[in-house]
Amino acid sequence: MTEVKSEYDQLRIQFVLLTAGVFLILCLLHAVFIPGIYRMSAERTVRHAAGKIAAHSRNEDLFEEIDRLSTENALLIFVTEQDGTILYSSDSYKPFYHSYGSGDGGTSNPYIYDDVMEWQTGNYRKLPDGYGDFLISLRNDDRGTTELKTDSKYIYGRYIELGNGEQAILYTGTLLNSKNPAVSFIRRQMLWTAFLSLVIASGTVLYRSKKISIPWIR
Repeated sequence: MTEVKSEYDQLRIQFVLLTAGVFLILCLLHAVFIPGIYRMSAERTVRHAAGKIAAHSRNEDLFEEIDRLSTENALLIFVTEQDGTILYSSDSYKPFYHSYGSGDGGTSNPYIYDDVMEWQTGNYRKLPDGYGDFLISLRNDDRGTTELKTDSKYIYGRYIELGNGEQAILYTGTLLNSKNPAVSFIRRQMLWTAFLSLVIASGTVLYRSKKISIPWIR
């Protein structure tokens, strides 16, 4: 009887360790691969949005389309002239623009807070850091497009033709770092799912192993 009981305990421990090992591996896979998967998805979203804007660039509602895409996809978008003069700018915070005024002339944040400025221009945000390098990269690319990647950002640019026939520059970017809220949210959700699954699976394994072992003990 003692020997059978010992075998039952060993079986139970082995089941628990196996279950824990499987879900530990899953947690590690989620922690390692989710940021990479999110990065690829975000880059694809940026390029897709840029393609939509380019296809829409001669339409009168171009700026409305830019605002929609920037809000829905958490993108930073600029349309500028060849020298970098801003024709339009948009990001996901634009609907809450007036709450970001600092009263310091815009020296400490990227938002231009000037009541004199005409809102219709859409020029409510400063050019991002590194825009000069972006322009150089675009001008040096024979395809008329460019991609700039860092650990924290992905930027895609191309030339577009406006309704008046003018050629403009489209800058589209998004954040990619692991502190991105979307990545953090997915990680937390996956880890909680794995933890709850581990608890449920462990309870099930213990119950089933006991049921299987009862005839041996008897």
